[in-house]
Amino acid sequence: MKALLMSVLAFGIIGSNAMASSGRDYECIANRLQAYNSSIYYNLSSTDIDAMITIPEMFGHIDAINAEKACITEEQKYQCTADRLQAYNSDIYYNLSKTDIDTMISIPEMFGHIDAVNAAKSCGLL
Repeated sequence: MKALLMSVLAFGIIGSNAMASSGRDYECIANRLQAYNSSIYYNLSSTDIDAMITIPEMFGHIDAINAEKACITEEQKYQCTADRLQAYNSDIYYNLSKTDIDTMISIPEMFGHIDAVNAAKSCGLL
């Protein structure tokens, strides 16, 4: 049980670091937040957006998280999936391309199918 909890925690940290390290599209996030409610979310700086995303107690946290998820590119989703698979088992899942990930997801009989589907779901690819 303890090992399972530690692996879930490691996946979460690696996934969030993978998404955060690839850089946020602040303009996209600010535009989406303004579309949610222009009377509250206007003239947001990158510091404001970072604070809203990282501090759960801050007003607009959920809206900022949802806006960030909507602004993640397809390439970032594939990279997140590859990173999660490598974190799961670096001996087997290393240097995965987009084609490798698509194949693992689409062919149920392929080795690693379940792992790829779970990683893709957590990264928003599926």
